[in-house]
Amino acid sequence: MDNLTKHFKYFNEFDEDIQNLILSKIRKPQDKNLLNDIIDYKKSKELLFNRYEYNGYTYDSNDDMFYIYYQIDNDLIGYYNDYIALDKWVTIENIKKLERILSIKYKFIKNKDKTLKNILFSNNLSTNSRINILLGGLTIAERKSFILKTKI
Repeated sequence: MDNLTKHFKYFNEFDEDIQNLILSKIRKPQDKNLLNDIIDYKKSKELLFNRYEYNGYTYDSNDDMFYIYYQIDNDLIGYYNDYIALDKWVTIENIKKLERILSIKYKFIKNKDKTLKNILFSNNLSTNSRINILLGGLTIAERKSFILKTKI
């Protein structure tokens, strides 16, 4: 029995959806760095929300002081902008981090000021969406740094 046959010995016993999933990974293998980033994003988001919940933040949107989404959003924006108030200055590091996000990068080319206002200041973007965008735009090391630096 050759090596491939040994590994696929039970392949036909799997449900069709499992077979398709396996084949999709073989035909189009995913970049390990991307997979690690996705896994880290999920773990970091769960850890972040658990830490805020543990420290008394809630999902009650009527409680502005302890609404979990507002606080995480505020802390992420602070981290992106090197903890400098946005109304004072938008840092170069903030822009570099935002430019990693492909959809934002192309909008920056058209109109950087408008894009910054829409992402960082606009109420048209839901708080949860902004959290997902900002957390996803960080590298694995930056997420770890953000979680460690965040004082809750």
